Amino acid sequence: MRFWGAVAVCSMAITTSLAAAEFHQAPWMSSAKCTTPDAIAADSDLARLTSWPAVYRSFRRYKQCDDASIGEGYSDKIVILLTEHWPAIKALSGLTKANPEFERFVLWHVDELMSPEQGKTIIDNAHNHCPAAAEKLCQRLEVKARNPS
Repeated sequence: MRFWGAVAVCSMAITTSLAAAEFHQAPWMSSAKCTTPDAIAADSDLARLTSWPAVYRSFRRYKQCDDASIGEGYSDKIVILLTEHWPAIKALSGLTKANPEFERFVLWHVDELMSPEQGKTIIDNAHNHCPAAAEKLCQRLEVKARNPS
C-alpha cells in the first residue's frame, strides 16, 4: 500500500514540475526559431538598448531569442531604463499601448535578477512619479516590482 502511495505522490510531483516548466518560456515566444545569426545579432544589440524605442526595435527583431544570456541582458537593460531613466516612461507607455505584447515583455523582465534597491526604485517611481497617461502601466510595474518572481 505504501509503495503505491509513493508512486502517486511521485507522479504528482513530476506532473507539477512539468506543468511549471511549460510556463517558464516567455509568453511571446512563437514557433520562430532563434538562429545562430539572430542570437549573435541580438546579443550585440543589447549594448544599444539605451531607450524604449531601441528596446522595442530589438523586441520586434529578436523576441524569439529571449532566453538565457540574451534574456538576462534584456532584464538588465529594462531595469536600468526603469530606474535610471524614469522620465522616459511616457515613451514606454505609448509603445505598450500600441503593442500589449511589448508590455508583457517589459513586465516579464522586471524579474528576480534586479537588486532589491532597483526594485524599490521602480516601486517608488511607479507609485509616486507616474504621469497620468501611464497610470495602468505604472500600476502593473509596481505590482511586478513587488513580486518579481
